[in-house]
Amino acid sequence: SVTAIFADGSRETGDLLVASDGNTSTIRQKFEPEVQPQFPGYVAWRGIVDGGLVKGDAQKVVHDHIIFSFIDSGFMLTMEVPGAEGAAADDAHRFYFIWYRPTASDEVLRDMFTDASGSYHGVAIPPPLIRPAFIEQMKADAAAEFWETVAEPVIRAPQPLLQAISDMESNRLVFGRVAIIGDAAFIARPHVASGITKAALDAAALADNLAAQNELDRGLAAFETARLAFGREIVAHSRRLGYYIEHERIKDADAALKKFLDPIHVMDNYGAPHLLRAPDMQKSPT
Repeated sequence: SVTAIFADGSRETGDLLVASDGNTSTIRQKFEPEVQPQFPGYVAWRGIVDGGLVKGDAQKVVHDHIIFSFIDSGFMLTMEVPGAEGAAADDAHRFYFIWYRPTASDEVLRDMFTDASGSYHGVAIPPPLIRPAFIEQMKADAAAEFWETVAEPVIRAPQPLLQAISDMESNRLVFGRVAIIGDAAFIARPHVASGITKAALDAAALADNLAAQNELDRGLAAFETARLAFGREIVAHSRRLGYYIEHERIKDADAALKKFLDPIHVMDNYGAPHLLRAPDMQKSPT
């Protein structure tokens, strides 16, 4: 059995504890304190803006497409998302963007996540507390560096979000009667576009392996073998897709990684098609 002891002193005992408590998982840190998110030196700016606020031909160009925009130091994706229910015609669709940008140094990164009062918020600062100077500079850079059609949603976004990109991989997923899944187990960079899918596949694999085995311990062992292989490969793939952004920080990259300096190669491999299309997700990826 396993017993969970909560902050208020209460306890719950059962056959299995499933740790799905996210990238700062208390449970993972108890068993593997050395496993922590790693930061490759770039951030993501995100935003959503109502279609009626966007000028020019963005409505026509972005409709039914994902637009990749590459510049020397990073890239941005722009796409259409549904508007609010009952929105007027111009706002029936909104624009979403995510712009990956390298940071000059760890000191600059920390400064970006520090609010006007001097409080540092770690890897995720509440959007209203992002200092206006950083937002203004980001929008000015977008206007200067991108085609005006895809720069428009960035410039018009009323409240951008800021995220420090990170990744992480666990050495183990099972500790006695404790199983770790989702972002508590592996953090892949957003380039694989599969955070929710990855967590759902972990949960399905855990349920399927437990159901297929006569003993709980055997089911947990089978689950761990399958999902360790998957988790390591999806994190590795997310790093390959991020190489375009961080390549100046990486020395002696192998030839396979250097392919990802080609924007066409990035677009062809964006997401995790070779992993997520497999019919049997319990098998190790090839």
